[in-house]
Amino acid sequence: MTSNITRRVYNYLEEVPISLEGPKEMLDLCQRNIEEAPTTGECQGEIKLIGGSPVIIIKDKEFPYASIKQSQSHSNSQWDYFRYGTLTRSYWSGGPNKYVVRYHIKDDCDGPLRCFWKIYFDSPASADKSLVHGTLVATGAKGILISGPCRSGKTTLGLSMISSLDAQLISEGLTLISRNIDYQLRGYYLPRPIYSRFSTISKLPRLSELIENSDLWDVGQHFDIDALKRIIRAKRFDIDAGLQISRKKFGELMGTPTKRTSNIDLLILTRYVSGKPPTIERLSTGELINCLRKNEFKKSINLGEVEDQRSETPPEKSQIDEKWFERTKGILFSFSGINDLNQGVLEELVK
Repeated sequence: MTSNITRRVYNYLEEVPISLEGPKEMLDLCQRNIEEAPTTGECQGEIKLIGGSPVIIIKDKEFPYASIKQSQSHSNSQWDYFRYGTLTRSYWSGGPNKYVVRYHIKDDCDGPLRCFWKIYFDSPASADKSLVHGTLVATGAKGILISGPCRSGKTTLGLSMISSLDAQLISEGLTLISRNIDYQLRGYYLPRPIYSRFSTISKLPRLSELIENSDLWDVGQHFDIDALKRIIRAKRFDIDAGLQISRKKFGELMGTPTKRTSNIDLLILTRYVSGKPPTIERLSTGELINCLRKNEFKKSINLGEVEDQRSETPPEKSQIDEKWFERTKGILFSFSGINDLNQGVLEELVK
């Protein structure tokens, strides 16, 4: 019998080569979220994937929706992830910059991709970059970083620009930023699926296919599948839930391929205001930097914690350099939802 195990190396941002080794089906799924083409050769970090026994998640509310337990099954600590009371994933370290992920759900690519981030964040190559809560798109030659707190409309605005202005997606939700050799602010993608709430998906024709056809959901979901399908049947798109798909699937649905990097010429800070017309306010460089620092995240991954962006706090010392913004304009955009984002408003924002 031919082995289904394969190995691929991805030179992330042409800075840190990271290898993935495991079942071909899981590597194919991970690759749908990685912009770099696979190669072979030496690497600075290794991730080994092991397919565990498949499980069915039993929704038992005596247990929390997501939890982690630490054990000592190996020479190093192991972290076991549970959905309700069902073990879905385990991590352990195989040495410096070496991780093993055992997964029990076939489309769970979040585990290996989190290890991918961790290897890069722990590398000296990431030292010149800051991690911010923001979505980055490019329209023509202009890169636009949309930043703000949770539920302030970052993804909704970015996806609307892609839908109406034929912009391209670089990153959704989290973006690495730095400067290039010309002191131009620049942004970079992170390998992760694209998530959007139902309130946005239902209003964008190309993404609404996800509501009509669950076969398009090509990665694991943050919510129970049965709950997502009940929301769709009831058309309760006001509920704070949504779907995630791979970067590759997103590009296919939107008809525009994703990119891995772009200069940032415009920074839009978003603010949600209920029941008021949209407004645009110009920001000084000082205001721009102060606002962005409030949306800066610590550039670290703790495999022993459940990921929750709402609980993230800025680092004690910001990595954002004032010199990065000498050639970047900033505005504060206040709006109440996707219905405000007509063609005229979007064109006014990016002009």
